[in-house]
Amino acid sequence: MELIVRTYSTTERRDTVEKNLETTKPEATRPTRLKFPEIDKAMIELVDETLDKGGNITGRLIQLQTRKFARENDIQNFTGSNGWLASFCERHDLIFKVLQGEGASANFEGLQEWYDETLPSILQDYALKDIFNCDELGLNYRQLPSKSLVKKSQATPKGCKLRKDRITVFLTCSATGERKMPLVIGTAKNPRPFVQAGLRDGRTKHLGFAYKNNKTAWMDTDIFTEYLEELNADMILPKRYIALILDNFKAHNVASLSNVRLYFLPPNVTSHAQPLDAGIIKNFRDHFRTLMASDLFSRLRTFECVDDYYKGVTLLEACLWTVEADKAITTETRVNCFAQCRIGQKIPTVTTEATEEVSQRDSVTFDDEDDPFDLEY
Repeated sequence: MELIVRTYSTTERRDTVEKNLETTKPEATRPTRLKFPEIDKAMIELVDETLDKGGNITGRLIQLQTRKFARENDIQNFTGSNGWLASFCERHDLIFKVLQGEGASANFEGLQEWYDETLPSILQDYALKDIFNCDELGLNYRQLPSKSLVKKSQATPKGCKLRKDRITVFLTCSATGERKMPLVIGTAKNPRPFVQAGLRDGRTKHLGFAYKNNKTAWMDTDIFTEYLEELNADMILPKRYIALILDNFKAHNVASLSNVRLYFLPPNVTSHAQPLDAGIIKNFRDHFRTLMASDLFSRLRTFECVDDYYKGVTLLEACLWTVEADKAITTETRVNCFAQCRIGQKIPTVTTEATEEVSQRDSVTFDDEDDPFDLEY
């Protein structure tokens, strides 16, 4: 018997392997047993119901709901990590799609002048506890997130009408983490939800926020002047003198007062030199959205379409969420954002088992470019 041995070239071997891989049956893969099937089942039902009603849902919101579900059902050892989220999306063919969707060049000469001349002067004249920063942001408080997890087979995501109900929120804090009461600006002098709650003529400070109004719901010189005078009055009694760093928005163009001296940032440097833009406002938006989403999910079965929920969100609810979102920003976050702008030193983060889950949760962030709660001045 003649034995015939055939040799294969490298190319032929590679082609054979690739062909075998292509013909491998997926059924040969050993099925994976779910460790928390009840959570998986509950979350995909929530996702399906939210999408069916025209709502949007992000990965972070799924993680928050899974942790809440685990706590309420006494499910142990579940963290809702990023790895679990990735596996969950893969199992159910979920992907992110943009449902609706600027960057200005930085003024590096002005930034260098700020860092070399103005900022050293501030740090020399004021203690860190007396260095403050303030800024505005816009909230379209009845608007859906612009991104959502959807089924891969869902070619055109079902959406709702974009609502443009907007308020302005003015935040102020110091380099040591001290926060001042947020200011909310709307269009109505006495909004109906305020009247129904017995609140008239802007008497809301006992709820944790100040309220002002004008025709546009934007910050203007009159409102800023009034705010500055109140801040100055708060500093007179304790004989405290503070530096207030702010951008050169036209409504801010007022004179310094006896106990509050204004330091204006050069044009187009806020993304590098303003602490609130270094992560504080971003953190505020995330907390605001989380509060709204939690309220939405708790009432999901009470309406036919998610749009019905957003139509029912009141200005007073948005203001109260503003207070809670501002309180939720940690002192560490505020201090580190100032330090990122060369004001003070960062607080070192100590990683422990208790903070590991928080770190995993906070690593799932929202996309600023498509954030419906972000309305820049």
